[in-house]
Amino acid sequence: MNLVHELPDARQYGELREAAGLAKIADSAAETALSRSLFGVCARDESGNLQGMGRVVGDGACHYQIVDLIVHPDSEGRPIAQQILQELTAYVERNAPEGASFFVISDLQMLKTYQESGFELIYPDFYGMSRKLK
Repeated sequence: MNLVHELPDARQYGELREAAGLAKIADSAAETALSRSLFGVCARDESGNLQGMGRVVGDGACHYQIVDLIVHPDSEGRPIAQQILQELTAYVERNAPEGASFFVISDLQMLKTYQESGFELIYPDFYGMSRKLK
C-alpha cells in the first residue's frame, strides 16, 4: 500500500464513499469539496487503485478538521486508517500555529482509532451538534 499526499479526483472520491456505505454525492459537490481541502492523503494499492483517503479542511490558521477518513471495505482490517491519520495529523502539527483548534467528528467505529492518535472526547466541556440540510 502506498500513501501519497494528494486528493483523489471527484469520481474516485464518490466511488470510495459509496463503497464504504456513505451517502452518494454529485460530482460537482465532490469537486468543490476536494478543491477546498487544505491537505489530503490517498492510500493506493500496487495497481494505483484508491483504497483509502483522508483530508484536512479549515481556515488554515485557527481551525483544522479531519474529514473523510475512509477505507475501502476490501482493505478493512489493515492499518490504512491509522497510517492516513498519522499523515494528516503530521500535516496539521507542521502547519498550524500555536493555539489552533484541531478536531474531528467521529462515528463509534473510528472512535478508538482517533483516541489512540491523541484525540480526546470533549464532552462535557463542549458539545458537538449537527443540523440536517434538505
